Amino acid sequence: MTEQTVASTIPAPIEKVWAILRDFGDLRWGNIQSTELDRNEIGGVRTFTSSTGLVIRERLERLDDEDHVLAYTMLDAPELPWTDYLAHIRLNDIDGHTALEWHARFEPRNVTADQAQAIVRAIFENGIGNLQRAAGGG
Repeated sequence: MTEQTVASTIPAPIEKVWAILRDFGDLRWGNIQSTELDRNEIGGVRTFTSSTGLVIRERLERLDDEDHVLAYTMLDAPELPWTDYLAHIRLNDIDGHTALEWHARFEPRNVTADQAQAIVRAIFENGIGNLQRAAGGG
């Protein structure tokens, strides 16, 4: 297994960032205009099309309002260079700002571990930038 973590601080209150992030069926903050969610609860599956045209399905594994943690697995993504993908996003309050950690564990497929990590890192960094803009923090 390979892992990748990206950490950042968003200059917005944790409540605002969590309100955006916790809605598993709404990825507009990530520049995804259309997301379908079969049910809004643990085990719910969202389906969306990436900016490159890939249809991606993800299942909600954990949604913890007290600890501000969201975890998901990626399903049915043969075009992507990994399998067994599990990710979590954890938020913490730091003096009115939001510390964010986005972590994934996965098995590279048809690429090296370094290549897969670079792709995931770029996705996370782009997502964090989009989340920061959506929260009004930059």
